[in-house]
Amino acid sequence: MKGKKFIALTMLLFFTLLGSNFVGAVEPPKVFIDGEELVSDLPIVIEDNRTLVPMRAIFEALEQNVEWNNEERSVTSGSIWLQIDNAVAVVGDERVELDVPARIIQDSTYVPLRFIAQSLDKDVFWDGAERRADINSKILEEVIAEQLMEFEIDKVYYDEGILKADGTFHNVGSLYINNVQYIDVLIHMANEEEEQAVVADHRFENIPVELEAGAKSSFVFIFAGVPEYEDAVYWGFDAYDWELE
Repeated sequence: MKGKKFIALTMLLFFTLLGSNFVGAVEPPKVFIDGEELVSDLPIVIEDNRTLVPMRAIFEALEQNVEWNNEERSVTSGSIWLQIDNAVAVVGDERVELDVPARIIQDSTYVPLRFIAQSLDKDVFWDGAERRADINSKILEEVIAEQLMEFEIDKVYYDEGILKADGTFHNVGSLYINNVQYIDVLIHMANEEEEQAVVADHRFENIPVELEAGAKSSFVFIFAGVPEYEDAVYWGFDAYDWELE
């Protein structure tokens, strides 16, 4: 009778321990790089609420070369330097305090995921409920620094027999425009019979505009030596070439 009790207690203890192993088992976290899951033969580890990843797997996934110094027990990748169990890392000339240092786990080198990713200018997101880390490349908006200008003639008219045109320069680029080195302006007209004629085709040089990005500047163009077209009912223009500085 005592033997039966002993067997029953032993079996109960066995199933209790077995059950605790299954209940307590937690899926290792997953890491995704730009939406693609990091593949590694070694598990990803959480230590002190920080994610540690196998060194080779993460650096290769991020397309980085990595070197292991067995004497120092250190890792070097570009400007990044870490040492096993050393809470201070180096990025370029800057020393960085780590929440969790690099570790040797099951004879393999593990490095802190967030530190590596951010040192490579990546965004890091952690979903605790899903136990998932996402490493995303930052979207860089490339701003092309250039001088861009729009130009239009607002009005063409005669002033005491001299042909003039009121024009507007508009800086639509990202750089300051100090001066219009030259601009070629063509003025044409049409009469009521829809007869057309080019009345002026002049190059104007060294026009000071002093335009910040987005600013506008007005200028009066004077076309000397142009006869007066009294039958003109329509004026048009074309600015077909210019140079800025």
